[in-house]
Amino acid sequence: MKKYLLLLSAFVTSLTIAQNVDTLAIQDFETAPATPTWNYTGTPNALISGFTTASASPANSPMGIGGSTAWHVESVSGGNPLTFDNISIPAGYDSLRLTFKIAAMNHTGTTGGPDHLDYVLVELSTDGGNTYYARLRVRGAANNNCTWAYDATAIAQADHLPATEVMFQPTNSGLQTTDGYSTVIIDFPGTVADVSAIITPRSSSTSDDWMVDNIMLLGYTSCAATGSSQNVDICNGQSYFVQNAAQTTSGTYYDTLTNAAGCDSIITTTLNVTTLDSTVTAAGPDLTANAVGLSYQWLDCDNGLMPISGETGANFMASANGNYAVEVSDGTCLDTSACVAVVDVSTHQIDLGSLEIYPNPAQDQITVSLAKIKSGISAKIVDVAGKLQSTHTILNQNQIIDISQLASGIYFIEIVSNETRITKRFYKK
Repeated sequence: MKKYLLLLSAFVTSLTIAQNVDTLAIQDFETAPATPTWNYTGTPNALISGFTTASASPANSPMGIGGSTAWHVESVSGGNPLTFDNISIPAGYDSLRLTFKIAAMNHTGTTGGPDHLDYVLVELSTDGGNTYYARLRVRGAANNNCTWAYDATAIAQADHLPATEVMFQPTNSGLQTTDGYSTVIIDFPGTVADVSAIITPRSSSTSDDWMVDNIMLLGYTSCAATGSSQNVDICNGQSYFVQNAAQTTSGTYYDTLTNAAGCDSIITTTLNVTTLDSTVTAAGPDLTANAVGLSYQWLDCDNGLMPISGETGANFMASANGNYAVEVSDGTCLDTSACVAVVDVSTHQIDLGSLEIYPNPAQDQITVSLAKIKSGISAKIVDVAGKLQSTHTILNQNQIIDISQLASGIYFIEIVSNETRITKRFYKK
């Protein structure tokens, strides 16, 4: 049985720089093309999908990205140009990029492929398609024929200006997994308002195949990726929702959200779970809360956990058989112990009103005043942990006992005579 309170959070925020990328136009040559679709004029030599065979080069390679549909040009000595529509660029981008993928192949044999006469040419326009200039050309090998798949690692990259052609080509023949230019990139500043392009693959024979796929125009904006941290304190038995789950244990957790600029916002949560010791040690009718330095309230389990008036110390002496518990608190979290049964309180115990102790609190000595018990009985003083501190003989009804040797704190004096036990609490300054 438990009660809970309160969580407290504190945030610290830091900034890093990242980029947000928008696809302004794309042409993937699928039957249902991706959007926003970059439309074109002109007729592809062929559209083809699937994979090459073991007797082709590169063997068993995708003809479109992942085996999808691609633009295939073969044995077109005059070139096969497609003109991609003019795209008006929205304001606010820091930079733009035209990019696409190329595979150089021979579908009919394990040798061959594009040579120096075969190329893929990119021409650009930034004035609404009124004028174009040749900017980038990828050729086959300088020394005879070569092939490569879409995963070749060389990149053909250039800025959109100057308006002169830059060429990229492998030097050596054969399969070019490293020197094959499978990625084309042309960069523009964000001040460019219009972009259109003509892409022209040229193939001199049936053994020289160009595959072109995923032509895209991208817009980039710099944005602030935020990182924030929070400390969350909860009580044992509570939970805090983080990392898509209700967490109940202490630890560090991470969530990635999207901030107002469209970039990542990473929230680091340090979760601290406070567990209070709510156990009780019983020695007959003497009950002691094992938690140290907390607030205490003893409860009557047989009366709906009703608080017992005045019983707010770590030690509780039951005056009647029953079931009792203690509620402990550190000011933020509360917890309640299991109920403890007390069964050995004497049925002949005298009313506590028959024993008085004064002064209370006391400095060096106390007077024990008895009204209903004869003299010549014994008394013991115990601390809140139940440890015996001293024993005394009561010789009269108003017995003075020296307590100067005791440390400051709460103590109990217990008087036992036959089946009678009387207990009273006092405070030593």
